[in-house]
Amino acid sequence: MCSTMAMMSSFSQAQFKVARRLFPSPFCTALGAGGGGGGFMIASTSSELQLHVIDRIRGCLYGEVLRAMEVSRGGFYAIKQMSLERISSMAGRHSCEDPLHEVAILQFLKAHGSHPNVIEVVEVLRDEEYIYVVLPFCDGGELYSRVSHPSTGLGPAASTGLNEDVARPIIRGLLAGMAFLHGHQICHRDVSLENIVLTVSGEVKIIDFGLALRSGQHRPQGRTAQFDGDNQLDVRSISPTGHFGKKNYTMNEEDYNGFAVDVWALGVVIFITLAGIPPFHIPIPARDHRCHTIAVERGLLEVVRRWGLTMSDEVGV
Repeated sequence: MCSTMAMMSSFSQAQFKVARRLFPSPFCTALGAGGGGGGFMIASTSSELQLHVIDRIRGCLYGEVLRAMEVSRGGFYAIKQMSLERISSMAGRHSCEDPLHEVAILQFLKAHGSHPNVIEVVEVLRDEEYIYVVLPFCDGGELYSRVSHPSTGLGPAASTGLNEDVARPIIRGLLAGMAFLHGHQICHRDVSLENIVLTVSGEVKIIDFGLALRSGQHRPQGRTAQFDGDNQLDVRSISPTGHFGKKNYTMNEEDYNGFAVDVWALGVVIFITLAGIPPFHIPIPARDHRCHTIAVERGLLEVVRRWGLTMSDEVGV
C-alpha cells in the first residue's frame, strides 16, 4: 500500500479528495439494494458529497463501474471504482490504460471549461483501497447499443444503420467534442462505439480517457507497421480498437500522431452509425481488401457504391 500511495503522490497532476467507505449503507438497505457491488456508501470527508451505491454497471480493467444515487443533490451518478493494489501491480505495463493519467486528463478538461459532448468529472475520491472517479450517469446507453438495437427507437435495424436525421446531431456532437479535445492538445486514442454514450435526451458524450495523451507526451517506442509488397500504411492514420485499429500495430514514437488516430477512428464510427456495419473487418490493408481500398486507394466511395448503400451528399463520401 505504501508503494501505491507513493506512486499516487508522485503523479502531481492528479488531485484526490479523501473518502470514507461505509458498509452497509442504511439508505441502500432501505431500498433493498445489495449484492453485485451495491449496498454501501462513499462519502467525501471534505464536502457534502454522499453517494449511495445501488448496483454494478460493468467491470473495468482496474475494478468496476457502479451506479449510485446522491441524496442531498439528487440524481444518479456513475462511479469508476479502481483498486489501488491493482493499479500498483500493473504499473509499467505500457499497453494498459493509465488510470492516474486519466484522472489528470479529466481534471484538466474540467479546469479548462469542459464541453457538453465530453464527459465531465464530478469528483475524484480515494480511500486506502480504491480511487473513485465520479461521473454523470448517462442513462441513454452506449452508441453501440443504439446502432445495434432498433428497439431503442433511434433507427432501423443494424444492417441499415441510423436514419441520417437521427444520426446528424450525434455526429455533430462527436465532431464538436473531438474538436474541443484536439483544441486543448488532447488525443483520445480509443474512439469507438463503446466509448461514446448518450443521455436520455440524446446528447452525445465522449468517455474513457485511459489511453488519452496530451501533445508532447509519449508512449513506449515501437516500430512502424509493414504490409505486403511495397505497401506501407503510416500508423499515424490508424486508430488504436477492433475495427477501429487498436493494438494491431506497434507504433514508432517519433512518427505516431494520435490526432490522426482519432480522425480515422471517428470516421469508422460515423460509417458504422450510418451503415450499421463496419467498412472492413481487419484494419490491415494486406489482409482485408476493403481496408486496402479505403486506406491505401482512398476508395471509400467505391465501397459504399459496391454495397449499394444510400447516403446523402452531406455525408461527404
